[in-house]
Amino acid sequence: RAAALQSVKWRRRGEAFLLCAALGLSSYLSFGPATPSPSVHSAIEYLPFPLIIWAAMRFGVRGASAASLVLTASAVWHYSISPLERHQLGADANLLLLQTSIAVIVLTALVIGAVMTERDAVTRALDESRVKLQQKQHLESLGLLAGGIAHDFNNLLTGVLGSASLARQ
Repeated sequence: RAAALQSVKWRRRGEAFLLCAALGLSSYLSFGPATPSPSVHSAIEYLPFPLIIWAAMRFGVRGASAASLVLTASAVWHYSISPLERHQLGADANLLLLQTSIAVIVLTALVIGAVMTERDAVTRALDESRVKLQQKQHLESLGLLAGGIAHDFNNLLTGVLGSASLARQ
């Protein structure tokens, strides 16, 4: 059992590493130097969106936060090394577009991560309730069995005590 648990742990780590690498690549493609004109939002800015959703659904709020950190760090780093784009559009407008696209992605990921975490907690509580219900049903059936046995013994003892009282008279 311990080996199976260790295997699952390594698979999740591998999945997290793969997710981080794919997120880094998609961030580079989205916010890197080869992106289209920064004066408008382009669809390529939302390339990391499915990866962020993947992180939120598989790893919960922690995964969504970590993936958002990788995405934001990459976007800000690419923003800081592209003076030509800032000069063409102006630093404020370019930064505002960057912040808007990051905010949409990050807030969606955090909400989905919170929902998935809550769903997992409710699922665990439901499983615990089912186990408790089964235990109560088991105890109820034992109580019914004990009551039936006691009733049968009472019927037998009533006959024995009745015969003993007749014999005594």
